[in-house]
Amino acid sequence: MDYNKGELCANFPNGARIQLHGADNPDTFRGQYSDSVVLDEVAQMSPRMWSEVIRPALADRKGRALFIGTPFGRNNLFYDLFEKAAELEDWNRQLWTCYDTDAIDPDELATLAKEMSPEEFEQEMLCSWSAQVKGAYYAKALDKAEREDRICSVPYQEEVPVGTAWDLGINDSTSIWFWQICGREIHFIDYKEFTGSGLPDILRELKTYPYIYDTHIGPHDLKVRELGSGVSRLETAARLGIKFNVARNIPVIDGISGVRDVLGRCWFDEKKCRQGLEALRLYRSEWDDVKRVASLRPVHDWTSHASDALRYFAVEMSKGGKQGRAGSLNYDLLDRIA
Repeated sequence: MDYNKGELCANFPNGARIQLHGADNPDTFRGQYSDSVVLDEVAQMSPRMWSEVIRPALADRKGRALFIGTPFGRNNLFYDLFEKAAELEDWNRQLWTCYDTDAIDPDELATLAKEMSPEEFEQEMLCSWSAQVKGAYYAKALDKAEREDRICSVPYQEEVPVGTAWDLGINDSTSIWFWQICGREIHFIDYKEFTGSGLPDILRELKTYPYIYDTHIGPHDLKVRELGSGVSRLETAARLGIKFNVARNIPVIDGISGVRDVLGRCWFDEKKCRQGLEALRLYRSEWDDVKRVASLRPVHDWTSHASDALRYFAVEMSKGGKQGRAGSLNYDLLDRIA
């Protein structure tokens, strides 16, 4: 057997190979094929990982997949697959708590129950799908929106212009929220992600949608000029007929505060915005293991794109103080857009 540490793989004499891959960027796995794939900690992977990347990679060889991990709330790929497994004939699912496996000594379990928070113990030891994700920025606000039936069917209203809020990726996905201002309510009617598409291609596709656009909000780095062409993406968009409002460059944590301020007025289409909502629910702060506190810095993973796009929207919709802190809604802008 030959081990290749650089490629994180083991090659067998019969030509077989076992290889490790990261799931931070699902698209790095595209174009490969496999006989069997084991996905660990599936709850923290992008929803695209299975349907768009792994499943097609198994098709040529009629391969199989094994999904393992601990729950991370209900709004993620792992929970969706666990639910689907109950309906499909050729799938199987199993859930084992620490009491089912007897893998941990009962005295140790009693100690863990005292040392861990109830939410942590339920999630890690009892495999609870309902335990809230630690450090999640928007989970409570979205739970409230769900209780108030603000995550529902939100139809496009033809008489109201549509705005967009963007997070533009270069090596990552480009995420776009589509919204309408209806009175004092903010209706998010759609959400899209584009991977491997340039700005001109995305803009051309947006023009094929039935929406009548008014305002487009993008990040401050739209103004950065590319080294090769010397042209910024802001200028490229303008040449293609779309003028961006560039969101103010304020600290990320202040933008997160701005999102919390506006979420109470937001309505989300539960189907068209599903992928974006999953990202918002799992968007969370980094955990400082040394200080045992949540960091001010959010985790950068697949949830960042949708969350950043909504943050730019909130920054543009809010008034800033001397420190640039997001505050109350900018009703002048809301009224102008409406």
